[in-house]
Formats: sequence, C-alpha cells, structure tokens
Amino acid sequence: MAELDLLTKPKESWVPLTGLLEGIQIKVQYASPAAGEEFQKVLEKKGLGDLAKVPLKTFLTEYCTFYVKDWAGATRGGEPAPYSAEELATLMVGLTSALNQVYKAVGDEMNFFGVNGKLPN
Repeated sequence: MAELDLLTKPKESWVPLTGLLEGIQIKVQYASPAAGEEFQKVLEKKGLGDLAKVPLKTFLTEYCTFYVKDWAGATRGGEPAPYSAEELATLMVGLTSALNQVYKAVGDEMNFFGVNGKLPN
C-alpha cells in the first residue's frame, strides 16, 4: 500500500556525484510532473518558454535554480565554494557526466521515496 501523503509532498534529497565530481553532493528537489509544470511557468514568465530559442547555459542555470537547492564538497582554492546555480550550469555545459548526473538526481524517484533500495509498494 502506498502512503498518498508521502507521494504528494515536495521532496528534497542529498545526492552524491561521481567521477570527476566525486566528493560533491547536491541537494535536489524531486522533478515531479507538478514541479515540471511549475518550472515551465517560471520559464514562461521570464520569456524563456520557447526552449528552441533558449541558450543551453541559460536553460541549465534556470533548471539548477529551480531544482538544485545547495551543494556540499565543492571547493575553490581549498575553501568551500558557496552554491551557485550558474556555476553548476557551467559544469553541466562542460561535462556530459555532470549534465547526466544532475538530471538523474532530480528525476530518480529512488532518491526521494526509496527505502532500503526499494520503492514503496
């Protein structure tokens, strides 16, 4: 049996990145279909509704602003780097692995609803 309240509340989760980004964790909001609609409205309000005309970095900055809430483990000059959606978008433009990992982290239900490696029945 699925607990409906659990499934409808906004969810956030810390997700570790791997490969070249090992050591960095990102705090992400689940990209539910409802959140996707809200994100589309944000884009439209900013005049970015026609995605074919939006530069990739601009879209990814908006995406990271909406779905990624924080990061940990990122450093600059040996010091912790404060979270920046624009900086994460720059990483996503430059590294395919970063792009794939952030998209997966935001959309993977297991990151938000999983218990002991399984989704609830």
